[in-house]
Amino acid sequence: MRSFEPKIVEKIQRLSDAIRKSLGEDGWSETKDMGRYSDYLAFDIMADVVFSAQYNTVENEKFRYVIGAIADHNVRLGVIAQAPELSIRALQRPMFMRAIKARDRFVKFIRILLVIRLKNKTKQRDIFSYIQDAKDPDTGKGLDFTELSTETATMIVAGSDTTSTTLAATVHYVGYSPICYDEVMKEVRSRFKSLDEIRMGPTLNSCVYLRACIDEALRMAPPAGGTLWREVDHGGAVIDGIPIPAGYDVGIAIHNLHHNAAYFPKPWSYDPNRWLRSGGDKSASAETMTAAYNPFGAGPRSCVGKPLALHQLMLTLATLFYQFDFCPTGRDEEAWQSKNMVAEPFLLKDHVSGQKTGPFVRFRIRE
Repeated sequence: MRSFEPKIVEKIQRLSDAIRKSLGEDGWSETKDMGRYSDYLAFDIMADVVFSAQYNTVENEKFRYVIGAIADHNVRLGVIAQAPELSIRALQRPMFMRAIKARDRFVKFIRILLVIRLKNKTKQRDIFSYIQDAKDPDTGKGLDFTELSTETATMIVAGSDTTSTTLAATVHYVGYSPICYDEVMKEVRSRFKSLDEIRMGPTLNSCVYLRACIDEALRMAPPAGGTLWREVDHGGAVIDGIPIPAGYDVGIAIHNLHHNAAYFPKPWSYDPNRWLRSGGDKSASAETMTAAYNPFGAGPRSCVGKPLALHQLMLTLATLFYQFDFCPTGRDEEAWQSKNMVAEPFLLKDHVSGQKTGPFVRFRIRE
C-alpha cells in the first residue's frame, strides 16, 4: 500500500492546486461540483496506481470523456443487474444505445492504454505489474490480453466510482453539519503541522473523528447501495424463517439496510459519533450495528480494494481540511451559525455504483 502513496499524494496535490488557482479577489474559489472533481481525482489516482498512466483530468479536459463513458454505461448495468432478462441482445440495443456506445468508447480506451503499458518494459510500481506476472498455479499460464483488459478495467471502474462517491458524500454531510465541521477541522489541524506530515501512519490513523465522518458517509450514501443478488446454493436456505429453494436469487439493498432503525438509531441523521461510541462499546446493539454495516459488501465477494479506498479518502480529506475552509453554495448561514442545521440526504442514482451531482462548494485558504 505504501508504494502507491506517492502517486496518491501527487494527485491530491493537483486537486489542491486547482482549487488555489481558482481563488478570487474575495478569497473564495469558483464553485466546484465536488461530484465531478471527486470523479476526476479518483480516476487520475486509479489510472496511475493500476497502469502508471498520467491523465490529470483534474486539470485537463481531454480525457474526461472516459469518466462520462463509465457513467453512461453504468445506466445499462444498473438495469440489467435488477432485470437480467433485459440482457437479451435484441432488447438491449434499442433500450441502451447510448450506454452501449459509451461501453465501446471505454473498451477502446482501455485496450489502447493496455497496449501502451505492455510496450513499456521499464519496471513500474503499479498493480498491472503484479497482474502481468501472475501465473495459474495449475497450468503455469498467465493472463491473455482479453483477461488483462477485463481485470484492469474492472479495477479502474470499481476503484474510481466507490471512492469518488464517498468523497463527495463526506464533503456534503460535513459541509451541512456545523458541529461535525468544527470537530473534524479542529482534529485534522491539531494533528499536523504541515502538509508534508499528512501521510499514511499513526498520526493519520489517530484522526478518529475524520474516519468516523467517512464511515457515516458510507452508511448514509453507500456507493453501491442497491441489491447485490446471490444465488441460493444446492440444498436451499432458510432466511428469516422462510425456506428458499436452490437456484433462487436473494439479496438486500445496502441502502435500505443502512437506514433500518432496528440497527441504526435515527438512521436518517448524519452522526459520526455513533462510530466512536461503538468503537469501545461491547453491547449487543453496537455489535448489531457493526454487523449490519456493509458498504463494501461481505463475504468472499466483498470489495478487495477497501484498504486502498479508505487510505485514499483519509489522505484526500485530511489534505483538503488542513488547507481549506469550505462552504456549500446556498447554505442557510443563519441556521449554520446557530448550529441548528440538519444535512439533507446526499442523493444517488442506483446505476450499480451511485451516480451523483454535487455538492457544489466554494473553498478559501483556512483562517
